[in-house]
Amino acid sequence: DTPHLVLAGKKGWLSDSIYKNFSESGLQDKIHFPGYIASQDLGAVLQRAWLFVFPSLYEGFGLPIVEAMASGVPVIAANASSIPEVAGDAALLVDPQDAQAWAEAIAQVLRDERLRTELVARGKERAKSFTWQKCAEQTFAVLEKVGRPT
Repeated sequence: DTPHLVLAGKKGWLSDSIYKNFSESGLQDKIHFPGYIASQDLGAVLQRAWLFVFPSLYEGFGLPIVEAMASGVPVIAANASSIPEVAGDAALLVDPQDAQAWAEAIAQVLRDERLRTELVARGKERAKSFTWQKCAEQTFAVLEKVGRPT
């Protein structure tokens, strides 16, 4: 079975060329634009994914990466902004502006079962380090530190 490309999320600025190329590609049955995916539906979508590609130029945190890893999906992500810190060694990291590097990384993950298995295992382990409990504890520690009189 040939993988399909699912471009999820709201239509963003400077995306007109994507939709133009799509309409001219002849691949309308293989490329899907579901728009925003509600959090209660995201798990079902990720569980069917062959891989998760996150070519973002800027992210405040990168929660979709953690969600994909927790779902057992191999991740390819941009080596920009906060993404490498979130992904650690559990994703292939690619220059967000190098289209050829993205194509090569995607082909590599789809072809190499050992690499896919390794990325899934590392991703599941990495996702365990991002819990709401840990977030709350670290936030409380910062608030406690900055709230103390000097």
